[in-house]
Amino acid sequence: MHDPMTQAFQINYPWRKYGKKGRDDWQRNYREPFITVWHVDPEADGSDDSCGWSRPRLSKDQQARISSIAGDEAREPWFQQYRGKQIDSPTEAETLLRQVFMLVGKVFSKQHLCKPAIKPVTYAEASQWACEMLANPVDNFRSSLSFLPGWSSNFPEDREQDRKYTAERLFWCIGAFILRERRPWYRHPRWHIWHWDLQIHPLEHFKRWAFSRCADCGGRFKWGRSGWTNSWNSEGPQWFRSEKDLHHNDCRNPASEGVASASPVNTAN
Repeated sequence: MHDPMTQAFQINYPWRKYGKKGRDDWQRNYREPFITVWHVDPEADGSDDSCGWSRPRLSKDQQARISSIAGDEAREPWFQQYRGKQIDSPTEAETLLRQVFMLVGKVFSKQHLCKPAIKPVTYAEASQWACEMLANPVDNFRSSLSFLPGWSSNFPEDREQDRKYTAERLFWCIGAFILRERRPWYRHPRWHIWHWDLQIHPLEHFKRWAFSRCADCGGRFKWGRSGWTNSWNSEGPQWFRSEKDLHHNDCRNPASEGVASASPVNTAN
């Protein structure tokens, strides 16, 4: 599980913080945030992305079609014929991945097979997406276009159920990619107003300055100053009471204590 909070928008001050005094371009153009809008996922399905922030959720019909074509792939391998940890030929990899995009796009675009149906994937789109998803040196589909018993599965023999599982993962990722590209901007979860949580930075600065005290020396915090804490679940600046276990950066040496940083704007209001 990850943090269900994702930054949706950020409203900055109209003026630049450093202005002409900034040494670098980013300093001369930097504007501090005034309000940060967070999308808080309700975790309705037990995951931290039940709204489908990064990738849209597949419908039940789409999941069923993925399972069907994965079964065909398991019985007669086509996209995962290569036996190895990852496919070596760039040309073969691009051709196969383009076909995967075309296949999943075709299945998802047929109204009588899948609901909701989407706009069909064109050859140009499939070619572009295949190149993009193979050229990434960090995260790509090269290992997904191969199958090696004992490596792609937990069993040394080539089993049909293992091939179906690996094919489902491949088709599922491709399907989610297509749905993300087909999703209109206004359907992105960042527009789920009912899931918004507003973080007003000046208000948090005020609460820390007015009410928080150092757990060591009892001193106040200067406006906009951060501290350190041993707690990873801090509630942030509070009204009419101090934050627990919050210390000045100069009070005690946290280097050897595995501490967490407590920024002046670390939680939403």
